[in-house]
Amino acid sequence: MWGAAPVFAVWRLKRALNVGLEKELKEAVKLVCGSVNEMIWSKEESMDSDSGNDLLSKFLKAGLDVELVRNMVISFLMAGTDSTSAAVTWLLWLLTGHRKIEKQVVDEVTSIKNSEQLGFDDLKGMNFMKACLCESMRLYPPLVLLPVVLSPMKHICY
Repeated sequence: MWGAAPVFAVWRLKRALNVGLEKELKEAVKLVCGSVNEMIWSKEESMDSDSGNDLLSKFLKAGLDVELVRNMVISFLMAGTDSTSAAVTWLLWLLTGHRKIEKQVVDEVTSIKNSEQLGFDDLKGMNFMKACLCESMRLYPPLVLLPVVLSPMKHICY
């Protein structure tokens, strides 16, 4: 166990001096926190005119502390990456074995595509794509077992 002590000391030194990967991590966390704060501020400004049926509006209307809301939004953003990539990977893998279905998905996407980029409203019209994704998640759930680990409350943003 004594061999790990120098590594720990180097990490602490890098963190204290704000150099190397610790500096990059701090900058990345600051960028994420800043982006989420902007999202929250713009939502707070538009809540008077907006009906506010989304989750962020509901959190803000509930009177929760802005720091708590920010941490929850960051958790939602970070938590969805593994499950989303797993779901899409299984969908693409299943489509490679079913070329007829793959062609139907491609035809649906190209028929809906109005511009260079697809928007959220375009996705609402992709019923066949949604059915394929739901079927792939039924066959291969992205989160078979979700372990829960409790840890003390920590501040994410600086």
